[in-house]
Amino acid sequence: MNEKFWMVWIEGKSGPTKMHLVLNEARLEAERLLGLPGNQGKRAYILASTSYGVIESPPVVWRTI
Repeated sequence: MNEKFWMVWIEGKSGPTKMHLVLNEARLEAERLLGLPGNQGKRAYILASTSYGVIESPPVVWRTI
């Protein structure tokens, strides 16, 4: 997957789990989450993907025992 995506994080809560391929969908999700009980007064952050890493072929490391 090489597409740009966004995720929503509410301060003080666990990390985001849903990827949004459209920024406006992430904004709508942030508004929904802020409306849930316990989230009043908290900040919603929309996090944008900027890069990714992947191990294509990990090296094998041999050690002597």
